[in-house]
Amino acid sequence: MKYSKWSFLIVSALFVPNAQAKEAAVVPPAEPSFSASSELASPKSLGAYSPAKLFDGDPTTAWCEGAEGLGIGERIIITWPETVEIDGFAFMPGFHKSEELFLKNSVPRKIHFAIDGKDFPTFLVGYRLALAGDDEDPKAVRGMGCYPTPADLLIPWRVVVFPETRKANRLALVIDSGKRGSAWADLLISEMVLFTVGKEPTGLPQEVLRAAKILIELRDGSGPTNLYAPHTQIHSTDDNRAYAQFLSMIHVKQPDTQIQEPVIETRQELNKAGSQATAWWAAQHPYLFDTALAIDGARIVGPVSTRHGDGEWVELYPEILLNDEDQIYQLGEAAYWDGVPGCAGGVIPSTAGTEGWRYGEE
Repeated sequence: MKYSKWSFLIVSALFVPNAQAKEAAVVPPAEPSFSASSELASPKSLGAYSPAKLFDGDPTTAWCEGAEGLGIGERIIITWPETVEIDGFAFMPGFHKSEELFLKNSVPRKIHFAIDGKDFPTFLVGYRLALAGDDEDPKAVRGMGCYPTPADLLIPWRVVVFPETRKANRLALVIDSGKRGSAWADLLISEMVLFTVGKEPTGLPQEVLRAAKILIELRDGSGPTNLYAPHTQIHSTDDNRAYAQFLSMIHVKQPDTQIQEPVIETRQELNKAGSQATAWWAAQHPYLFDTALAIDGARIVGPVSTRHGDGEWVELYPEILLNDEDQIYQLGEAAYWDGVPGCAGGVIPSTAGTEGWRYGEE
């Protein structure tokens, strides 16, 4: 993978004589300060849940809001002493100190961010949801519904990439809704990493950093040829694709509505007008930028792009698959279906293809 603009200044210095490097040196962005609208007071330690815990590189610590209920409207605020350029950020929702504490505490469900006072649209934070509630909870602190599971600890990071580099003096992350924990309403976020131009991100697993860099390079038109495998499988984005998946789910065949077979395109074909890759990116762009993407190993999974059905339904989630050489080898969608009310939307399908309840199955 080619070097991103985050690391370009560092890398280029390796090829410049000392005198020239000194002359061409660029001062890295100033360090930001962190604050929050509230934080949970700990009787054991002052600042145990302060916003600084988001940026300490330790997933066993966390910021916890200190407001009543789920902390709706509470926010984390990052302020720079001078204007910087940012490409997005990554965050780890929930309390990742242990599986028990992750499930007992609340997690953000809907979030939006604001840059220098300008609010951007709210987006869903996806989880591996399962049905739970009063029948499994003797304290009945939450009603029946779909809630995060221990499997979420295996997919801890969410990435938000902006559709263009943005200038900022202040970035705020705002809680719009949450999923209540099995014991407490306290809502936590364990880690956050900023994608600031001129500064290499630290504290991220390699697969998360890789996914963010690939998306930014593709966004900036940095040459898709070397970011794709020699042959890439690309799925259709036609308007009937969710309906076709739904018919497959309920075992109904209609000659005029069938799941289209994916096509294979070479690197040379990807750049041609009318390619399936171009159509895929155009259709999925709103679901890959300014929203939370789940990074599941070599999978990048976006939010729901289209759905069909009601009592029984199918949802499709954009999915990018990477090979061992950090190249894209598949552009597609993961399907998720379920007949359980309240579980629609914001799920992270566990595998490419299909998952969930299916008509006619026990």
